[in-house]
Amino acid sequence: MKRFKLIEFYNSVLLITGFFISWLISSDNSLLLTAYFTIGAVHIVGMLVHAANKWFTNRSSLRLYYHWLITILILLVPFGFGLFILLYTAPVLAIIYTIICKLEINALQLKELVHLK
Repeated sequence: MKRFKLIEFYNSVLLITGFFISWLISSDNSLLLTAYFTIGAVHIVGMLVHAANKWFTNRSSLRLYYHWLITILILLVPFGFGLFILLYTAPVLAIIYTIICKLEINALQLKELVHLK
């Protein structure tokens, strides 16, 4: 689990910063669409892996709240509301997901430290 979390976190950081820097250099708006789908797909796969393995998805976890938020937004897409909301909130949601990953890595490292005592 720890290896997956580290890969997921650094992959997210690299994708977000890489797409942002390349967008700043080129100012191509079609690159933003590619970034939305690429980063979103990576995060959805990570969410599915976490849900399937029941990692950090207990009742009071930030990840569970994030999963519910994304599920609601995806369910709103057929009605047209979800796409409009996701258009403006996707970058913020990607950063929130990355922060959640970092908090979970910190929790795993703290757990390892406690077991060493």
